[in-house]
Amino acid sequence: MNKTRELVEQRKHRRFKIKGDASFALDSDGSERGKIIDISMGGLSFCYVGPRCFTSHALESGKIFDDDRIFLTGIPFDCVSDCEIATGRPENSVMVRRCSLKFNQLTAAQFDQLENFIWNRTTDEKMDHTS
Repeated sequence: MNKTRELVEQRKHRRFKIKGDASFALDSDGSERGKIIDISMGGLSFCYVGPRCFTSHALESGKIFDDDRIFLTGIPFDCVSDCEIATGRPENSVMVRRCSLKFNQLTAAQFDQLENFIWNRTTDEKMDHTS
């Protein structure tokens, strides 16, 4: 017998697409960074180049920034998923990964800064669960 399961949307917050470019990096040294794909009040996803996986970064914090300024630092997070993106790349080319993070216990100031970032740096374009 063939059983199918419905995919149930588990997100509690609406996701928004970023206007322009914004990046996420670990606070520790900022060398591990990636381009933000989408963001919500509950977390974000970003893509980055390299074989390193963010799931090993327990109890870390990160920052959101662009070329001009840092918007938010000290963001506590848990890595929900980190996987290679199918790019149809040749064997010897660069690996691109997508990482999804859940924010943990934001301070009131961080919450306000995140809300301001979303208000000012995202589009109204709706993100679906397959993006």
